[in-house]
Amino acid sequence: MRTTARSLFVASRYVAGLASLFVFHSLQAQDPYAPGPVPDRIILTWQGNPAISQAVSWRTDTTVSAPLGQIALADASPDLVQGARSVKAVTEKIKTNQNTALVHTAAFADLQPNTLYAYRVGDGKNWSEWFHFRTAENKAAPFSFLYFGDAQTDLKSLWSRTIRQAYSAMPDVDFLLHAGDLI
Repeated sequence: MRTTARSLFVASRYVAGLASLFVFHSLQAQDPYAPGPVPDRIILTWQGNPAISQAVSWRTDTTVSAPLGQIALADASPDLVQGARSVKAVTEKIKTNQNTALVHTAAFADLQPNTLYAYRVGDGKNWSEWFHFRTAENKAAPFSFLYFGDAQTDLKSLWSRTIRQAYSAMPDVDFLLHAGDLI
């Protein structure tokens, strides 16, 4: 009887150890930054003449089938959505060793120079928040930008400080330029 009780104890510890190992491996195998249906990694850039056009790209999971960008003149009205123009996005599938994602790009054209616009991205059900940008002037004019070199290490703990301090020093900067392969 003693041998059986000891055997059961050893076996239960072995099973508990295997279960712990399985749970630990499962948690490690999960992608902490997996795409979902809600847009993320939203990046505004220009496409062509920045006085009359802009483009925005974003990432979602593979369930999104009708991606849209919406744009409207930015004003203080809560009726922003009613005046928004929808633009169909083009989509590219990206497969990595951790997941498969969709990257969408919507191009906004026929914009007015030196005008403040609001935009958002989504699929009609899941939307990002509204963002603002101002188109460039249609003539030569001064502008400012922040240039960042290729950040390689300690992105979360150190580079985040750099970007926040730079933006704090120049809150009206026209654009940010990142060198390197992290973009």
